This record gives sequence, structure tokens and C-alpha cells, in this order.
Amino acid sequence: MSSRWYCTLTGSILILLVCIVPASAHSFKDDGGFYELFVEGNKAVFLDLRVAISVLAAGLLVALWTAEGLIKAWPFFLAGNLAGVLLCAVGMPDPSFVLYGLTLLAGLGAAAALSLPALWMRGLAFVMGAVPVIAILFDHTLGDVPIGFIIGLVFGLNLVLATAAGLVSVSFEHLPYGWVRIAWRAIAAWLVAITIMILAVELALPKAG
Repeated sequence: MSSRWYCTLTGSILILLVCIVPASAHSFKDDGGFYELFVEGNKAVFLDLRVAISVLAAGLLVALWTAEGLIKAWPFFLAGNLAGVLLCAVGMPDPSFVLYGLTLLAGLGAAAALSLPALWMRGLAFVMGAVPVIAILFDHTLGDVPIGFIIGLVFGLNLVLATAAGLVSVSFEHLPYGWVRIAWRAIAAWLVAITIMILAVELALPKAG
């Protein structure tokens, strides 16, 4: 158990550091190579604060749900990523408010340490995997987006999920104290507060046009 989590967490952080390099966001240049597009897809996850916070909240939720939460929920999150890519082919409305709602749901669930049924958690993981993809690819048709960008985007989303959940799990293994769980729940509540502030600012801004 310990070595598995160390490998997941260490690998995630190393890849994260490698991927955060300069890249032009959403340029989809034809002369860009696969690696440049892959990195661009990764960066899209971190440049969109709504998406980054949402996936962090999902990672905390699955890790606080059960010791094997990431292993149980991860396949459904990844399936949601792929569904989100396919849904962009038919065109989707702006999912911003759905994304905010999911982030609040996941953050509050993690803060309250809810013991959700496995079926509910799988469904939530699926939806939380799909909506961030739609949020980033919104206003683009599937044919407009290079495969390298899509692979980088999906990789980045799963990297954030695994890193967040891995940090929680490793801390539980090596710091078996009640305050550790309380601290992670407080961080989840903090993510909820940030989301509410971002939403309030977005609602206050005048609409273009």
C-alpha cells in the first residue's frame, strides 16, 4: 500500500513539474509538434482556475471517502473525461455554472466527510470527469482540437486528481492523527470558499455584448 502510493504521488509531482513549461494557450497551431500540444493541454487544466479547483475537490472527496477511494473512482473519472471529449462533438452549452455546482458539491462532501454509497460516488466521479473537459473545450468542435491537446488535457486532469488524492492517502499513512483528517476537511472547505468567491465575481462582472 505504502510503496504504491509513493510511486503514484512521486510520479505525479515529477510529471507535473515537467509539464509546466511555456506554451501558448489554446492556439492549436498546425506547426506545433505533439509534445507542444500535449503540454498545452496540460497547461489548460492549471490556467483555468475553475477546473483546477474542481478536480482538486474531487481528489479530496474520493480520498476522504475511503482508503481505496481513488482506485475505486478513478476509472469512472477517466470514463467521464472521454465522454466529455465526445460530447464536444455535438456541441454543448457553457458548463461554467454546472462546474461550480459540482465543485461545491464535492468540496462540501469532502468537508463533511460524507460516506456516500459507491454507486453515487462512481456517478459523481464520472460527471466530474466529463464537465471539466467540456468547460475547457467549450466553443471548440472536436475536429478543431488536435489529438495531442486532448491527450494532454486528459492527462493533466488525472494528474491533478491523483496528486490530490495521493497526498491525502500518504498523510493518513504516516501521520495517523485525528487532526490530519480535520486539516484536509478544512482545505476542502477552503476550496468551497474560493469557488463561491469566483462565482460571485463572475456574476458581478458585466456580460460582454
